Amino acid sequence: MSIDSHPRQQSELHAIFGCPIFDRFNLVLSIFSLFARDEVARLQIALAQVPYLRQRLNRLRTEDSSVLLPCWSGHAVVQTEDELRMREQWLRKRLSEAVEKEKKEREKNTMRGSSIAVVGYTNAGKTSLIKRLTGSASLRPLNRLFATLHTSEHSARLPSGRVVTLADTIGFLYDLPLDLLAAFEATLAHVVQAEVVVHIRDVSHPDWKAQNEEVENTLDRLGLDEEKRRHRVITVDNKIDKGGSSGDEKTWRISCKNGEGVRELISEMDRAVRERSGARGRMIALPFHSKSIQYLYSEGFVVDEPETTETHLKFIVNMTDEEFERFKSHSNEMRRLNK
Repeated sequence: MSIDSHPRQQSELHAIFGCPIFDRFNLVLSIFSLFARDEVARLQIALAQVPYLRQRLNRLRTEDSSVLLPCWSGHAVVQTEDELRMREQWLRKRLSEAVEKEKKEREKNTMRGSSIAVVGYTNAGKTSLIKRLTGSASLRPLNRLFATLHTSEHSARLPSGRVVTLADTIGFLYDLPLDLLAAFEATLAHVVQAEVVVHIRDVSHPDWKAQNEEVENTLDRLGLDEEKRRHRVITVDNKIDKGGSSGDEKTWRISCKNGEGVRELISEMDRAVRERSGARGRMIALPFHSKSIQYLYSEGFVVDEPETTETHLKFIVNMTDEEFERFKSHSNEMRRLNK
């Protein structure tokens, strides 16, 4: 059933048809469970089960759990409100610890920079776009629903020289249950915190308009209303190689499959990141032996090959005021030339 059912409805329908009854929430969670591959995703799914279980506690005492909870793992079934409350507290604690652990790992392994969140309806091409932008061999786009259940981050260098972090997020779907949205708050936080959001749409899909509306509704629920989206969201029409088109001149038309339009999109992302971050071009001259040269490259600030003088290297860099102040504190021998 493409609705969220009442426990009594499930029981009555099971008695009539003699088979498991999947309502919308149960079906989505079952699919999510099949594709959860890391601890954070599994914990978020388990947390999303809690309010669903709470609605069914009374009936679970007298009915077979397979009727009300088809395809759920046995450990998810509890018998009392106290047990459920303790389980919820334990899950929240474990999830918080797992998210913090991942955050520390990312800080060690990912270059600092602006963040770009890639969002869209499930199977719209988010992972394919990031693979195009980063050339990552580890990314394997899959033609299935909810192929991405947990946000992964990937570094890429824009034409201006700035290094950005691209966040591949969970795919949205029609009428995403509020309890599910709340449980995946840790994953979707990347969207709210990103300086730029790329909304990719599969315009070859016959129902792309409804999908687009659902994504915008979900962004609203996350706190990105229409006014904020106007300044932060880049809308991308994907799969134009299949003949799809929205007819909207304000969108960027691409094909992740053959690369058409991707270069132009990258330029727009570069412009948006610089505008949102406040980064601007600066000229910095450093002695050949300066240890700060490695710092400039490692942080992704260098735009082009430096100009060589008799005693110095002149770098064109893209930095925000905050980044420039941090660099000055890092470099004692640096002397700056105004561009």
